[in-house]
This record gives sequence, C-alpha cells and structure tokens, in this order.
Amino acid sequence: MYNILPFISYSLILILFSFSSLQASKHHLEEEAEQEEVFLQPKQKRSHPNELAPFFKPEKENTRHGEEEILEFVDRSVLLHLTPIFPENGIMRAGAMINNKPIPSNQAMPSRSTIHFSWNQFSNYSTLDSQFLQRPYCIIERLGAVQDQLYGGNPYDVMVVGDWILSKDSSIIVPSSQYDEIKQNNPRFKGKLITYNDELAFHEKVDQISAILQDRQAPREQKFSKIKAIIDGPQAKEQRLQTLAQLVESPCSGQSNRHTIEALARPHGAAEAYNKINQAIAILNDPQISKEQKYLELKALFVSPQAEEERNQTIFNLIDSPFSLLTIKYILNFSESAMLKANEAMKLIYKVPEVKLIGHPLHPSRWKIRFSYTENFSDLTNTGEIFSQDAKELLKPFFHNKYWGIHSDAPLGIVDTLLNYLNRPFVFMCSENDAYKVLAPHSLSLEEMEKSYVLFQYYYPQLLDRQDYFTEKMRPTLMRQHAELEGWLNLIKKELMLRREGYSIYKDVLLCEKFIRHRHEEDLIAQLCEENKERMKYIKLEEQEYEKKLKALKEEKPEPILHRIVAATTYENFLKMKSELEGRLYIEKETLELIKNLFKVSESWGIIG
Repeated sequence: MYNILPFISYSLILILFSFSSLQASKHHLEEEAEQEEVFLQPKQKRSHPNELAPFFKPEKENTRHGEEEILEFVDRSVLLHLTPIFPENGIMRAGAMINNKPIPSNQAMPSRSTIHFSWNQFSNYSTLDSQFLQRPYCIIERLGAVQDQLYGGNPYDVMVVGDWILSKDSSIIVPSSQYDEIKQNNPRFKGKLITYNDELAFHEKVDQISAILQDRQAPREQKFSKIKAIIDGPQAKEQRLQTLAQLVESPCSGQSNRHTIEALARPHGAAEAYNKINQAIAILNDPQISKEQKYLELKALFVSPQAEEERNQTIFNLIDSPFSLLTIKYILNFSESAMLKANEAMKLIYKVPEVKLIGHPLHPSRWKIRFSYTENFSDLTNTGEIFSQDAKELLKPFFHNKYWGIHSDAPLGIVDTLLNYLNRPFVFMCSENDAYKVLAPHSLSLEEMEKSYVLFQYYYPQLLDRQDYFTEKMRPTLMRQHAELEGWLNLIKKELMLRREGYSIYKDVLLCEKFIRHRHEEDLIAQLCEENKERMKYIKLEEQEYEKKLKALKEEKPEPILHRIVAATTYENFLKMKSELEGRLYIEKETLELIKNLFKVSESWGIIG
C-alpha cells in the first residue's frame, strides 16, 4: 500500500487550487466525451443491395453479462496504421506502399486499392515491422468515422477502400523534431498532432545539457536555469496536469500506463522516481478512492511545490556531480517511439480499454477477445457464443460487406495480394541496393509470375462484377484502378513472353521506365523490345557468381502465391477455383498436399465453411 500521510500536510489553498484545476480538466474531458458518443447511434441506411442492419443498443432486460462492456468497447474502437509516409494534409493514399516500403517511383503500378489498419492494438507483425523498418508516424482514426469505406478484413488487417481523408477525431503521432515543419506544411489536416521524443530531438537535448554542464565559466545558478528550461518548458506544468487527468480517466490499469507514469517520475531522479512510480500505480488501482481524490494525490506526487523542489534538486545534483551522460539520458527519458506513443494515446485520449486479441495461428479471421477496465475485468475468451459470433454481429454494421473475418475470401483482398506480388520485380529494380537491382528479373520465378497472372485474370473480373455492391465512395477507386491496370497487364504479359526467351523488361531501370510510360502502346513496346535485346538479356540465376546478392534474394524470397490466397479462404472456394482453372493453373502435388493439411488443421478448429 502507498503512504498518504505526506499529502495530509498540504495547505488548504493547495487543495482548493487542485480541486479547481480538476474541475477544469474534468470539463475538458467531458467535452471530448460528448464528441465521441456518435458511433453507437443508428446508422444511415445505404441503398446498395447488400444492406446491413443499423447498429442498436440492446434493451436492458435482454442484456447478457459482458454485453454492455462490449458496446462501450466498440464505441471507443480505433484503427491504427504505422507508416513511413506522412499523409499530406491528412489524406492517406491507397497503394502508396509496396512490400512495406514507399513506392520507389512515380511510374509505379498501383500496388493495391486499399489502406490497411489494425484494430485497437498492433499486431505482432506490426510490432516486429516497426523494429526493423523506419515507421516514424502512426495514424489513429475512429472505427465509426470510416464506415462508408470499410470493406472487411480481420482484427489485424482491416481494409479501407480508396484514399481516406482523416477526420477531426483522428490523431497522427509524429517525431517532436518534425512537429513545427509538419504543422506548417499541412494546414488542412483537421485532427491532432501528438509528438513523441524521437532520437533526433532527444540527442539535441542531451547535447545541449552536456554543453551547459561542461561550461566551466558559467555560474551554478545560470547552468540551473538553462537546464530547467530544457527539462521543464513553459507548458510543462499544464501538460503534467492534463496527463494526470487523463490517467485518472483512463479505462486501463496503473500497470498498463506505467510508461506514461515513468515519464512523469524520471525528472525526480532515479531513487525518488522508483517510489513515485509505485505510489502512482497504487493510487490508480485503488477502487476505494474517487477519481477526484486520485487526481489530488497524483498531483501531490508530480505537480506540487514539493515535487517542484525535488526536480530542482535533481538538476542541482546533476550540476554538482561528475559529468554523466547516462544520468542525463535517464532524466530525459528516451524510450519512446510512434508505436509506444500511439498506445499511450489510445489509453489516455481515446480511452480504449486494454484488449488482447487471440487469433487462430492459420486463420487470423477467427478470434476471441479479452479486455479489461480499471475497476473490473471481463474475460470473454471462454464464452465463444458471445465473442466468436456476437462480436462479429456487433461490428458488422461498421462494414460494407460480409467479408469481416475472412480477408482473402473477398475478391478485393485477393486482387490486392496479387498486385503486391506482381510488383516485386519492379520494387527490386527501383531499390537503392545494387544487389536488388541486378536480381530484379529473378525476384519472382517465371512459374510464380505465370500463376499470379492467371489468378489475377480469374479474380479481377469477379471484383468488377460486384461493382454494385460497393458504396459510392468505393467505386471511383476501383474504376480508376481498372483504367490504369490495362496497360500494366499488357506489360506483364509481354514480360512472361520475354522471360521464356531469356530477356526481361526489368533488366535495365531506364529502359523499364520507357516501357512503363508507353505501356498502352503495343506497337511501341514491340519496337522497344526489338531495339534493346542486348540491354534486356540476362544470365540464368544459377549461373551467376553473386553470392552476396543471391543471399539478399533468398532473404526476400516470397511465400508462394497459392499459399497466400488459400491460407484464409474456405476449402469449398479453393476447390471451386481449382476446378474452374483446370488446365490454366498447374498446382504441384506438394502444394496440394500442403493445402489439404492446412484445411485439416483448420477443420479441427471448427473453421471450414
């Protein structure tokens, strides 16, 4: 238990001032809450044939255990998108990425017609992705805001069709070193910019404090005032108060908000910070005290005159002690990233409860969920009727089509997968890595490219046949893509013919861009092929003596396209595809055996059909 005796000695003036600040913070939070309560209202009916039922609140007498929490959870739900590309003026562009990288050329084939999000938390894939790839931005958007363009997917891969203009309720997490530039260059973005302490800004502060400490001419008091200005800026007190109010209102436990508490505590020095972190967590987790009292006790820990004196003493200790970069870094608390800050924003600003999605290892479309609040805990993992089925029904009104839960079963998802796959040689060719440029013609085997092309010709007409099932906001994207694709498909068909003869469009970067520019002119493409045979010739992969380059290619070896498509579809759909493509699509016995085993495992989970 934490000790509250030190707080009793504070003066009546401080308590009155604290309570008035709390009322102001509460008023601010209530205003935010009023804006949020729009997504549980009945939705406007759509005119398309596959119309979904409007969202509803169940009558009290019909409410089962846990359903009220689920309704609130859905109301607070958000979509997350980690990206290396800042959405200019708040506009997210569909197909702006290929193979987890920004499109390397303005000549690029459209990589997909969708933008992909995860729902209420980051997938393991996103988490790993952010460690190895530069993803300095994270976009947070409310689930309800994008309803007219939501198509389907699964909790880790929600599809939004077409470009998306971020709403006023959205947030973009940005590095603090880029905040001023982004703010100035994106005046039409309507949402919030939330900064995190990125490496550049962090090292700038470390360098500034280091220079101050090592200045032998400067008096002690001058060093103190300069360092305090860096650690405690003019808005520091107001920001701390806002953070405390958000912590109290957060639906998550004290432990879950530890990262935020640590950032508040570290300027007090290592020994004092440890005690303050534990006390703050205990205060937040105590069900016996009111929110107002929690706020006052947290304020005594972090925003009181005593807390101010503790921070001042930490700075004086820094000045008087032997120079230590480690101590400076500890006080400044560099342990942030776009993903960490987004997690904090979900708990403190969007108030999304702690959530754990548990998916099938082979079928992420079939999932269960566990979420908790500060004062109660709902474990729905053992009540399959509630969340395996009912949650899907609760979420269904947000989605345009039936494909919530099965991504690749939707023609749109398969077409996007195929476009990404067929883009691999182009991505390799445009890479800054010379090894990848040389290996561009080999980045997809001839067999894999032929399979992808056949599957594309099979699924794309199905997608076009379903135009009437898409909302008005979705259709322009698909029609624009259709116009752009005709030339690309001609080019890929030509590439398949050339590959059999030992040539490739992707052998030479400049030549490839010529082909791309003239992709709708078949006669000119034939002429370019005839005139540039030597530039397009390549040696078979096994004859090359590029061990390092071969290693790079092996590391990027894609999963077979058939595995990608069948892994998330039903067995019946796979058999239908197989029979309809008989004679056009050769499927090896090994692949058939693997697929059969895959569906056997799925059947044991009760997934087939």
